[in-house]
Amino acid sequence: MKTLAYHYNLPRIGAMMAASRLSKNPYGAGFSPVYFDKMKDPKLPREDFVRVRNIQTGICGSDMSLYMVHQSTKMSLAMLPSYQTNTYMGHETVGIVEEAGRDVKNVKVGDRVVLKKYLPCCATKGIPEDEWCEPCKHDDYVVCEKMGQAPRKEHVVGAGMGDQYIAPSSCVMSVSDAISDDYATMIEPCAVSLHTVMKKIPQKGDKVVVFGGGMIGLNICQFVKLLQPDCTVYMMTRSKLKQDIALRVGADKIITGNIYEYLAKETGSELYTDKFNKKSQWLMNGVDIVYDSIGKEWAFNMGLRILRARGAYVKVGIQMTPTTIDETPLWNRELEVIGVDSYGVDEYEGVPYQSFELVKKLMEEGKVDLEGFITHRFPLSEYKAAFNQNIVDGHNSIKVVLECDK
Repeated sequence: MKTLAYHYNLPRIGAMMAASRLSKNPYGAGFSPVYFDKMKDPKLPREDFVRVRNIQTGICGSDMSLYMVHQSTKMSLAMLPSYQTNTYMGHETVGIVEEAGRDVKNVKVGDRVVLKKYLPCCATKGIPEDEWCEPCKHDDYVVCEKMGQAPRKEHVVGAGMGDQYIAPSSCVMSVSDAISDDYATMIEPCAVSLHTVMKKIPQKGDKVVVFGGGMIGLNICQFVKLLQPDCTVYMMTRSKLKQDIALRVGADKIITGNIYEYLAKETGSELYTDKFNKKSQWLMNGVDIVYDSIGKEWAFNMGLRILRARGAYVKVGIQMTPTTIDETPLWNRELEVIGVDSYGVDEYEGVPYQSFELVKKLMEEGKVDLEGFITHRFPLSEYKAAFNQNIVDGHNSIKVVLECDK
């Protein structure tokens, strides 16, 4: 087995953090904590496990955070045993089941599958199903009650950025021939975007702002319009490529110039500017919902300041560092703040679906448009060049894919 991993090696992590302060792009250095693990192909540890041979894998923002060592020891997750271990990288992946234990019922050898469960949960830790926590029993594994525990002996080994991985069969989902390899690769990020919108579906006539024109932001645009066509979606991205795709898949308008001034005109709201700091502004009673797929500190503060009273800020973009915010709009405008961690169980047309299952259904029905989203492809062996593409030319990159079978 050959699989890319982020190694919880404090000297390497410290060296990379120091190097990043001295150089704009030191991330491919030999002392990086991200490198290939090579091992003898592990045997299936239980009869409910499968072995999957990867076809291709997309690079996610969280993969970029690991590669660039953008984590802080001050964040809450840092104290958990489950995060003080090596992390196998790559979860936006499609592959073929190569081996299945006798107890596997949901897939068979030869099936194409996506990795449905990747984050720390009862299944990925190797906990037998009869010991799963309540959220995991109901397919809501992102909020697993045992996510902080260290993995057991029979845990997932490997992930999408490698030649193969082994996992309990409950961690994978089969895809039909109606879904191409490219679309299957993007089921996972689509599931994140869909769950984000499901957490706060706009009402008729709402004005909605989407921060960020990457994979998650673009799909938020199209899922907002799928679930509520009668609303206005404003996209904030500087990339012409992403602007064009956003307008195609659901955005109504692209925000230009100063966002506060632009939205003040669009919403007829009052705009206030600090007399002593012209960059400090506040839009009183602006838009109804902000979906933030960027997650930076500045985006959090801006998002709160452009919302109307009792509006909603939905945060799906993540940063692995504590941030500082001006909390005034939270209490002064009685805002709703909703955090999103990947996927969940949501209701669609009166039926509950796990996010992956719903995206698969929508893809099979032809309701998801992902044409042009994959902008670059690299063989797995050139993973450094693939990550670098996002670092140096992010405006022209949406989804960078690693081809694992080449």
